[in-house]
Amino acid sequence: HSVVGEYFYHWLRYRLFTLKNEPAAAYDALRNFLLLSDFAPKDFRLAGLAAAFTYAVNNNELEDAKSLLKQLKTSESLQSEAEYQSIMQQLAATETELTTKLASDMPLQIKGAVFLSTYWPHTLTHHEFSLTNVAGALQGIEARCRNAQGKHLEVLVDSDYKIPDSWGLCTLYIQGEPGSSFTLIEHPPAATAEPANTAQ
Repeated sequence: HSVVGEYFYHWLRYRLFTLKNEPAAAYDALRNFLLLSDFAPKDFRLAGLAAAFTYAVNNNELEDAKSLLKQLKTSESLQSEAEYQSIMQQLAATETELTTKLASDMPLQIKGAVFLSTYWPHTLTHHEFSLTNVAGALQGIEARCRNAQGKHLEVLVDSDYKIPDSWGLCTLYIQGEPGSSFTLIEHPPAATAEPANTAQ
């Protein structure tokens, strides 16, 4: 099938899940749409980035939010859209919330779920994290980091993980059966009281 058909399919999934008030599924659809959004009309791409940024901040996916905001602020083609200024004004409070969360020493709770693909991706803001509230079956965690590629971690529920700082910025790929859900909690460095399982 065509690229146009594929991006429009994910856009329709996003709209459907938004109407059904299923924000995590809507964001999953948006992620897939944005991978193909260079082929989409600019007004679709602008609306998709704005919606994804808002969800990412609300769900504490702060590294995603930083990346999405950078795309919104640096794309000259989007800045030429008639709605650009009003959309950015609407996002101003969300941008302030992002700044506040990045400066906070409170743990970050992120709701994760596996949908069409067999994994859920998440880029870490902090290098210590834990998994809890697991429903379904999680099969493994792969950490792909700037300085350490393809590190595989065992799924340990209600235990703390510590990724070495030397690995740099890391994205987790949490593998599981479609329909599985969980909460990932990121712990700022000062917030972890007990020794954590250090990844090797």
